[in-house]
Amino acid sequence: MEDVLKQITVPSIEEADQYTPFDYFDFRQMQEKDLDTAGGFSEKYLTLQMFYKYGLMRFFNDMLMLDEFDKELLESPLCFIPCIPERQNVYQKYGQTDYQFIYLRNNLFIENLSADEIKTLEGCLSDEQLGFDRLLEIVAKTYQKVLLVRDLSNMEEAFELIYELGAFSMKSARNNAAVFEIATSAAFDKDGNYINITNEQNKDKELAEFQKRMEENTNGILGIPVTVFIR
Repeated sequence: MEDVLKQITVPSIEEADQYTPFDYFDFRQMQEKDLDTAGGFSEKYLTLQMFYKYGLMRFFNDMLMLDEFDKELLESPLCFIPCIPERQNVYQKYGQTDYQFIYLRNNLFIENLSADEIKTLEGCLSDEQLGFDRLLEIVAKTYQKVLLVRDLSNMEEAFELIYELGAFSMKSARNNAAVFEIATSAAFDKDGNYINITNEQNKDKELAEFQKRMEENTNGILGIPVTVFIR
């Protein structure tokens, strides 16, 4: 477990404030379960959240073979380029994997765990005897409620959640979906111009087909919808 802890990266409270959409976190529950600090995120909450995410991504990889999808992009003859760290959003930066392109876009609502489940999660974090296998057991039993986005204003059970709204586009998914995002960078010369505009256009076409195929191949496995965005 000590080796696992060395691999986990935790956002600062300021970085966590960039979570989008933000309004669905239940700070009342956090307070009741001793997970918040004055109505906001605490270091304890974020550490447990990223520890849970570490286990969740390994569970998802086993179920969905995410590493194979990421490898396909990495080895593509179109030469997809990963985002440099400065361009990564908070979800990719703290993705808890070594993937180059794919990361989990969901917020993780660990306040939805029961008090006993949180206690067990804390035990896994601090006690080597419980170990990584116990973490995976917790994740397998609870991931659906940790991913579930609840509308705290009217407790609507099922709805379409908007993740990003632009002038000409919108990213949305069901509120119970597992949501992944693919991030790539274009190739520019020293003057900021595309090195090969035709290749960039081919990349866009390939990514659209890849997105569709990834959704088709992963839906029906987790018991919840799977949605894939392109960034």
